[in-house]
Amino acid sequence: MNGSAPVVAHIGEISTRETIRLGKQIARLGVDAVSVITPYFVPLKQDELIYHYQTVADALEVPLFLYNIPARTGNTLQPETVRKLASHPNIIGIKDSAGSYESLSGFLKAAEGIDNFDVLNGPDSLIHQGFVEGCSACISGLANVAPKEINAIWARFNAGDTEGSRLAQESVTGLRTDLYSVGFSPAAVKKP
Repeated sequence: MNGSAPVVAHIGEISTRETIRLGKQIARLGVDAVSVITPYFVPLKQDELIYHYQTVADALEVPLFLYNIPARTGNTLQPETVRKLASHPNIIGIKDSAGSYESLSGFLKAAEGIDNFDVLNGPDSLIHQGFVEGCSACISGLANVAPKEINAIWARFNAGDTEGSRLAQESVTGLRTDLYSVGFSPAAVKKP
């Protein structure tokens, strides 16, 4: 890639219209894709989430990843909903930041047999396990402050060193425990 890397921008607003507006603004910046959180504050049914994501995907020229982060939005994408949305040609995957193995595993099962649909791991605690189970990538908050340590999990796994990857994950787990004991997790790794 000649030293460049794909850029995925996280977006999302409380309404479908505002999410589309923001998505179009971000797309004009030249990103390769967007990651769209579920609308927040207002509880939505699964069919409402399907409508939201299909409408956003229809409106944007860049592909999008679904972004499941229920602790921050109050809305949870269910695996069967994700499987339905995966049939949309402009929806290329999901980032799961629910924080549990059960959630990540559910999305991996929902994506089985679907071409061109990736499951991305969000929780730093599940990076190694995500790769073992079939995640194509990880989007790590902790990588903002410990990029080498996070990359070691992938590099070792990709080289076929599963045990080395597991040990790198254990090292990251210790770092997470120490870091997050002094501050709220997103702020502790994302403050400029």
